[in-house]
Amino acid sequence: MAGDVLFITVFEPHPTFKRIGADLIMKKEISLVEALTGVNFEITHLDNHKIKIVTRPNEIISPSKK
Repeated sequence: MAGDVLFITVFEPHPTFKRIGADLIMKKEISLVEALTGVNFEITHLDNHKIKIVTRPNEIISPSKK
């Protein structure tokens, strides 16, 4: 028998991540010193693997407009 399959997807809010289109966004507050001299921190991704976020020394981070 031919027929259509209908999937209904319900997205629940996540405490760390937000989806904007195809992107996964995470907001993190950093100090002025960190913004001017660089950051080094680790996050736990959705599948529980760890991702280390490191910026180059003296790379200045400017605010995003998203």
